[in-house]
Amino acid sequence: MKAPSYLLGSIVVVLVACDDKALPPGQTSRDGAVTPLDVPAIDAPAGDVADVAAPPSDADDASVDAPADAPADATADVVVDAGPADAPPVTRGLCAWNHSDLAAFAVRFSQCTFRPPQEALNTYFNPSNWEGGPLAVRACPALRCVADTSSPGTCGAWLSSCLKYEVARVDGDGGACPTPAGSCDGATPTTARICAAGVETRDNCVALGLRCVSSGGEAACVSPLGNACAPGAPARCNGNVLEQCVLGVYTRARDCDLTAGVCDATAGTCRGAGPECTGAEAQCDGTSLRVCRGGRWHALDCGRLVTGAACQTVNGHAFCGVARDCDPTVAAATGACDGNTLVLCAAGRTFRYTCEVRNGFSRCEAGRGCVN
Repeated sequence: MKAPSYLLGSIVVVLVACDDKALPPGQTSRDGAVTPLDVPAIDAPAGDVADVAAPPSDADDASVDAPADAPADATADVVVDAGPADAPPVTRGLCAWNHSDLAAFAVRFSQCTFRPPQEALNTYFNPSNWEGGPLAVRACPALRCVADTSSPGTCGAWLSSCLKYEVARVDGDGGACPTPAGSCDGATPTTARICAAGVETRDNCVALGLRCVSSGGEAACVSPLGNACAPGAPARCNGNVLEQCVLGVYTRARDCDLTAGVCDATAGTCRGAGPECTGAEAQCDGTSLRVCRGGRWHALDCGRLVTGAACQTVNGHAFCGVARDCDPTVAAATGACDGNTLVLCAAGRTFRYTCEVRNGFSRCEAGRGCVN
C-alpha cells in the first residue's frame, strides 16, 4: 500500500499556544488503542461549546474576522441553525466544533495546503471523513488552534505550530520532486518527508506519538507498537478499528466507533449496521445522513461532529449541515470572490472569509481563493 500523502505548512512563529500532548478524539493511549467517543467530546473544554439558537431572519451569511468597518451582522459568528422540528436535543460535537469554527478550520487548512476550499468544506463537514487520515490523529486543541480567530496568523503558525506539519511547493526544475520522493528525516529520525505533485510535506511523527518508517522511496508515520506485516498484507479489524499494512506495520486507518459504524476489513472501510443496500445516493433519515457503506445502510449522526448540525436536503442533495441557504454539493470547488472576500457554501450556509493579512492571506483570486 502506498504511504498516504498529505499537505500542511512551513514554520514561521508560534502565535497560538496549544496542548500538543492531548490525545485525539477517541484515542486513550499513544499506542493506538481506541475506545468509543463519549459526549462531551474528549479534549474539548466546556467553554468551547457554542450556544445554539435560530439565526436572525435577515442573516444568511457570516464573515470570519471581518474588517472593523463591516456591518454588525457580518462580524458575528455563524449561529447554528436549530434544524428540523424533529431534531433531538443538541449534543456537543466532536472537538466541540460549531459551524463557524469548523468552516474557518476548513478554509485555512485548504488554502495553506493548496486544496480547493469548497472541496475541503464538504470533506470536513462529513462525519465519516474524521474516522481516519492525518487529521484524525491530531489532538482536538491542535485542530481548534488552526480555527482560532482571536489573533492574526499565517499558514506557518497554524500548520507547523498547531499541527506539526510543514508544507512547501518544490522550487526549480519545474517543481519536480527529488529522488527519493519520501524519507525519514531528522537526527532520530522523527519526520516523514513526502513529495507528490510538486508539493513537499514534513510530518513530525514523534510529536504525534508515532514513528517514521521508510521503504522504497516512500515514508509514513506509523504506530510505534503496531504489529509487523508483509508487503501487500490485507487490512484487518482490531476491535472496531480498521488497520492497514503501511510499510510493514499495521497502522490505524479508521476508527469506526466515531460514527457508530462496523469495521469491515474486506470492504476496507467502516460499513453501516443497517439493511443491505446498493448505490451511493445519500438521503436524510430524520436528522441523520443515511449513506450506503460497505453494502449496508449507515446512519451518520451529523450532530456528533458539529454542534446543532442535522441532515439537510437542497435540490434533492442530502448532506450534514446547519441550513438550506445553498447547496454545497454543487458549489464551485474554489468558491467565488466578492472583492477581497472568499464566498463559499459551508454546510448549507453562505460563509464569507476575508482574505487579508490578519487572516493569513493578501487577496482573493478567482479560481484559487485566498492567496498571498
